[in-house]
Amino acid sequence: MAKVKSKPGSDGRVIFYWNPSKSMRDALEIRYYQSEARLNVQSYIKNCQQKFGDYKRKIKTSEWIDGNSVAALIIAYKKTMKWSKLKPKSKENYNQLLESIIWEPIGTDSKPLADKLAASVDYKFVDLLYKHAENSVSEHYATHVCKVLRVVWSQGARMGLVKDNPFKGMSIKMLPCRTVMWTSEQVELAIKTADEMGRHGLGTMILLCYDLCQRPGDMRQLTWDNYDGNTLQSQHIDMEAASLKFVQEKTGVPIKVIVSDWLQERLNNTPRYNSSNRIVINNKSAKAYAARGRYCKHLDEVRIAAGLPNDLKMSDLRRSGATEMAEAECSNAQLRSVTGHQTMDVLSIYVRHTDKLAASGQAKRYAARAARMSHV
Repeated sequence: MAKVKSKPGSDGRVIFYWNPSKSMRDALEIRYYQSEARLNVQSYIKNCQQKFGDYKRKIKTSEWIDGNSVAALIIAYKKTMKWSKLKPKSKENYNQLLESIIWEPIGTDSKPLADKLAASVDYKFVDLLYKHAENSVSEHYATHVCKVLRVVWSQGARMGLVKDNPFKGMSIKMLPCRTVMWTSEQVELAIKTADEMGRHGLGTMILLCYDLCQRPGDMRQLTWDNYDGNTLQSQHIDMEAASLKFVQEKTGVPIKVIVSDWLQERLNNTPRYNSSNRIVINNKSAKAYAARGRYCKHLDEVRIAAGLPNDLKMSDLRRSGATEMAEAECSNAQLRSVTGHQTMDVLSIYVRHTDKLAASGQAKRYAARAARMSHV
């Protein structure tokens, strides 16, 4: 089996990882994988090597998988309409979670979960699986693994492949929402430091995520075709003349949002590269960032050089920008039009409660009460 490698994470914890060979990536689109649990990486390697071996021998999956096994149930699920309607990013996340757990033996079983008969998975076994995932990685990981398996079993029951869904009614508690936010001063310092370190593209990505309240994945993939201010020559352009228009990868929601004068000036002074039409470029390689891991690593380097807190992540910029909009008394409709959230329930995860919001709300309340009392 290929060797599992390790590296220090941004918070000091050890991260285990494996990078497949080019032949594996080209043949099966197998990707780099990392986890805080060595066992997960080993399981992923085992699965990938088995798939690659089957590919080279031209063995079809149906020839070696028991039709009543958990693996067969997962294959059946991936042929359903439920699976086909998932966004590509969701499919990628589901695959990573499933492949990280199904090649491990659970409890006293000697065989991996993939080879276990689906009909033998009962409520007691599900509890063992949850504890196994929680102890080997984290509560967060265990929760998401069981949520995905709950969908698999739900579709399996619908197709008559299993009688019931033991993952239903687990009473998995809601995971606490992340609340970390950047201050505007921290954003400015990070961008300044990135520029000083020769990572202008990373600085641009920081500002895009913060200014537009968007996910890093969407901002990483922006091209100059998404920007309508790149051909304007005047130094004194009305801010509303420049905007970015794109479709969110996760939700498919179309977004068009004006850019600030700060962002417009930065974009209009951003160097272009013939090798890529992307706005965000890794300036060291003159290529676009291909995946999350690379820009996260570069952000860690910038954060350390700038002396910023260890817990700041690129994804926190979206929450920070949305909360800043709320503090500026933007309406819910205005917020959702920028962030792309379809409902207030989801938006509320990103807009955090702050002292400024509380003070603003109370000030409005007291002003209204004073106005009422003045008429008494």
